[in-house]
Amino acid sequence: MTECKTCPRCKTEFHRDSARTQWNWEQKKWCSPNCRSAGLKKGYIKGSKHYNWKGGIQFTNGYKQLLKPSHPDSDKRGYIAEHRLVLSEKIGRRLLPEEDTHHIDFNKTNNNPENLYLFPNRAEHSRFHKNLNLLVQQHTGGLMSRWPSH
Repeated sequence: MTECKTCPRCKTEFHRDSARTQWNWEQKKWCSPNCRSAGLKKGYIKGSKHYNWKGGIQFTNGYKQLLKPSHPDSDKRGYIAEHRLVLSEKIGRRLLPEEDTHHIDFNKTNNNPENLYLFPNRAEHSRFHKNLNLLVQQHTGGLMSRWPSH
């Protein structure tokens, strides 16, 4: 006797293969991994109603990210780095994609406007850190090889 079920998503009838145990068959609900994935996403809760909601704030590589889906510079998930947002408000325009921000006190979470400096590109920012590291080496007699990185 062949057992069959109907997929709740695509309404396709699927049959139990002989290798599947009875317990495993009782747990099976979807005809394929694609239907399972689509079926589970259908009821997915997003935003403030999700149990793990943190107010639209997350940290990525130590930088604070804010949920601003309508901002033109937000990523595909709708987040933008707070330091870029604060600096753009300070200078009165959007930052160009190649412009790079620097935290003067090296604290990635201190997004106070007075603590942020704008470099025209990443190369200039890297050059600044390289020169700073050379100064640290000279003044410490090589005891410290570099200043904490940004």
